[in-house]
Amino acid sequence: MKYICYSIILYTIIILILILIKPDFLYDHNNKQYKKFGRNKNSNETFFTLPVISIISALIIFLFVRLISKTKHEFDYVKIPVNYLQTPKLFQHNSLKI
Repeated sequence: MKYICYSIILYTIIILILILIKPDFLYDHNNKQYKKFGRNKNSNETFFTLPVISIISALIIFLFVRLISKTKHEFDYVKIPVNYLQTPKLFQHNSLKI
C-alpha cells in the first residue's frame, strides 16, 4: 500500500512540473493553449498531449515505484521447505564406519 502513496506523490509532482513549465512539445506559446492530439506538424497537433503523457507516466511511475519497493523476500516465488534442506538420517548415524 505504501508504494501506491509514493506513486501518487511522484505522479502529482511530475504533472505539476509539466503544467507549470509548459514545454514546447505540449504547449503552443503563440496561441497560449495546449496542443491537440494529431499528426500535423504545421498546426497545433502532437502525439504527446498532456492526457497521453499523464496516462503513460502514471503507468511507468507506478511500475517503477513498485519495482523499487519490493524487498528481497517478495522476489522468492519458490519456497523451499526447511526439511528438504536437512541431510538424510542415513548420513547422520554415527554407527557407520568407513
